[in-house]
Amino acid sequence: VAAHNQAHDVPLSRHAPRRCRLGIGGDSRYGPRRPRTVPRGRFNQQTTAGKMGGCMALIVAAGRGQRFGGEIPKQYRPLAGEPLLRHCARALVDHPGIDGVQVVYHPDDADLYERAVGDLDLAPPVAGGRTRQASVLHGLEALAPGAPDRVLIHDAARPFLSRRIIDAAIG
Repeated sequence: VAAHNQAHDVPLSRHAPRRCRLGIGGDSRYGPRRPRTVPRGRFNQQTTAGKMGGCMALIVAAGRGQRFGGEIPKQYRPLAGEPLLRHCARALVDHPGIDGVQVVYHPDDADLYERAVGDLDLAPPVAGGRTRQASVLHGLEALAPGAPDRVLIHDAARPFLSRRIIDAAIG
C-alpha cells in the first residue's frame, strides 16, 4: 500500500479517511482489495448531506466506455430498463449507512446524467478528469469540505451492488 501511495503521490497519514473500493468479489487483478488512505484537504464546510464526518459514497461515472463500444457510455446503457448508473446510485442512496452520494461525471453527458439519476437525492455532480485517477481525485476534493470519516468509491458501470457488499465495505 505504501509503495502504491508513494507512486501515485498519495501521502500516508493515520489521520486520513479510509477509502474502500466496492465491487463483486473481493479481489481485483492486482490482488485483494484493501482500504487505502487518501489525502485530507481543507475540511471546513459541511457535506451535501448536511453532516460532518460520516460515510460518503463516490460514484465514478466519467468514463467514455470506448472498449465497450456503442453510441453512449456504458454507465448510461440500460439494464432491466434502467441505466447502469441508476442501479448503483439507488443502492447507495437507499443504504442507511451512507450519509450522502457524490457522482463524478463527464460534463458532455449532462443530459444523460439527468435522465438517469436526476430524481435521486444526490449531491450536484462533479466534472471528472482525463483519467480515472484524476476523476476520483476530483470527487474526493468535492467531498473534502465535509470531512467524511469514510468514502466508498464505486464504478458506475458495476450495477450489481447489494446491501451485503455495502455493509461489508462499511465494516
